Amino acid sequence: MESRFFKYGSLWSYFSIGCFNDCLSYLTSHSNDKLDIPAYVMAAEYDGYWQGKTMQDMRKIMERYIEKPVILSHPTSHLWIAAPEHVFALLQNAFGDR
Repeated sequence: MESRFFKYGSLWSYFSIGCFNDCLSYLTSHSNDKLDIPAYVMAAEYDGYWQGKTMQDMRKIMERYIEKPVILSHPTSHLWIAAPEHVFALLQNAFGDR
C-alpha cells in the first residue's frame, strides 16, 4: 500500500499496481461472482496498466468483476487520478449533490 487517508467521511487508499494485482488475484481466485455493488472507477487511459487498451477493453475487464461500474476516464497518465478536483468529480457521481 502506498498511501491511506480519511477524507469526506471515507477511508481512501492508493495502491501500487503490483500490490493491487496481488490483491485482485487473491480475491478473484476465491470468488466466482461479480460484485453487485455501486462502484465508481477512475481510469487514466494512458496509465501503464491500461496503455494500449481501448475504453471498451477497459470496461470489459472491469465488468468481469463489477456488475455495473460507473467509469470516469481521461486520456492521460495516472497522475490525473490523484488531483483533488478529479476525486471530487468521482464523489459527485457517487453521492450526487448531497
